[in-house]
Amino acid sequence: PDWWVNVRPSNTEPYLRMCLEADTQALLEQKRAELYAILGTPI
Repeated sequence: PDWWVNVRPSNTEPYLRMCLEADTQALLEQKRAELYAILGTPI
């Protein structure tokens, strides 16, 4: 795959943890924007 993501709740804080990897910086930024649109922007 060109990219992958793992989103999980933190065990110690009231946050979601997101790990995102992509083959290129442009793809990473595109997928991050898509995920932020779904999950909301980080605090």
